Amino acid sequence: MTKPYIPYNLLLLGLCICLFNSCVEEYLPEGSLSNQKLVAFAELESGELSTIRVGSTFSATQSEVDLDHNLTIVKIINFENNNKPEEYRYDANIDAYRNITFRPNEGAIYELHFDANIEGFKVITGRTQVPYKTEFDFLQSEVQTEIVTNEVGEDIGVFEVRMKIDVDKTETGYFHLIPKIDEENTLYFDEVITNKNAVHVLQHRDGILIDKSKLEDATDLRFKLKTFASFDVSEVESSYLKCDLRSITEEYYEYHLATSRQSSTNAGPYTLPVTTYTNMANGYGIFATFSTVTDSLLIE
Repeated sequence: MTKPYIPYNLLLLGLCICLFNSCVEEYLPEGSLSNQKLVAFAELESGELSTIRVGSTFSATQSEVDLDHNLTIVKIINFENNNKPEEYRYDANIDAYRNITFRPNEGAIYELHFDANIEGFKVITGRTQVPYKTEFDFLQSEVQTEIVTNEVGEDIGVFEVRMKIDVDKTETGYFHLIPKIDEENTLYFDEVITNKNAVHVLQHRDGILIDKSKLEDATDLRFKLKTFASFDVSEVESSYLKCDLRSITEEYYEYHLATSRQSSTNAGPYTLPVTTYTNMANGYGIFATFSTVTDSLLIE
């Protein structure tokens, strides 16, 4: 039986193809190898200067991306001022970006842009509209102090407070209520007595979130507050209980609701994971705004 004839030049060509395929790997641009995304955290208060923190996602196998602060662009598009870009500059003292002139206005719409100028990372953006301030009233002229002893033997202060939020005068549906005596004496919510379904006690920061749509017809809020440590009203320079009521955006509400739930579920190994809320396109983080009203109540 005659063997088939294979030309020598075809054999040589086949050998070259095999050697070439075994030595050459597919080339991918360095930037496209990363599955990380940029992250921005910005909460702006109406009428106040602000800072913005930026970075990237990271994991046990991937470190956070090193940003070149000379190339990174962080800006807010000011639609009130002919789409002027309000530039934020890096401040090493606070490890954040800041703007020393821009103050957001109630009712205005702004857009955040964060560009790391790194190949493979998209510009991330977010948009927010600043809510209007909301008034509230204490439904009592003063608050009585009850002193109780905690588990470590400290005498701590207990206050029962009643207040009403004027929800009819706001377009926002969400609030963040933060009680305090002063910067040295913060308070925590020991018990929510009324409108429990409308309230979420935050685990990762001071105060409660309030959902206007879940408030009962009588928007009377009653709750008990406690001091974190020993309390003596005679030693407090200003014997007033103060409350900051923030009118907040839905994005602010959803972000802190998710973060609070995340903080509380980390306690056990069998709890379900909580998805982190974000309103940033092409990345992660939060761009939200709020407006604050402060009132005080005499402590007796």
